[in-house]
Amino acid sequence: MSASRNPYAWDKDEPERAAVLPLDWDFDGDTDIALQCGWGATGNLMYDLWILRDGRWRYIPEFRDDVTSPRRHPERRVVRGYSHGGMVGLIHQKTEHAWVRGEFVLQWEMDQVWSHERQLFHRVVRRRRGGGMAVESDRWLSIEEVESEPREPEDVE
Repeated sequence: MSASRNPYAWDKDEPERAAVLPLDWDFDGDTDIALQCGWGATGNLMYDLWILRDGRWRYIPEFRDDVTSPRRHPERRVVRGYSHGGMVGLIHQKTEHAWVRGEFVLQWEMDQVWSHERQLFHRVVRRRRGGGMAVESDRWLSIEEVESEPREPEDVE
């Protein structure tokens, strides 16, 4: 981004990094509106979301509460969130939400935190099974193990 570019303006090359995101967040063909409502110290972005349904705007509170720095994945019809809290992104949370019968529902999440006591990362992965979230894996990892893993583009932004 150039120094003269307005950081609050929508940019077609970086559509999900602006203060106003006029995008199809629920993958129904209508343009919805996400408005930035917070910017964390580590660069995490929070948004309020209004979706257009049957000609009326509907506020989605779970978007603000559960999705940080959102990214749309239309090919899978999901919205992923990524929140980093320290250690150059090694302490973080990832989420994946989908629209299920018109509701914005958490489908998958991964939390990774650092334990000073153990000098290890604690990573818990949960996936929706039936009506709730179930633990898929619960692991302790060394810093070397975590650093050697491939990272996704949103992990390093």
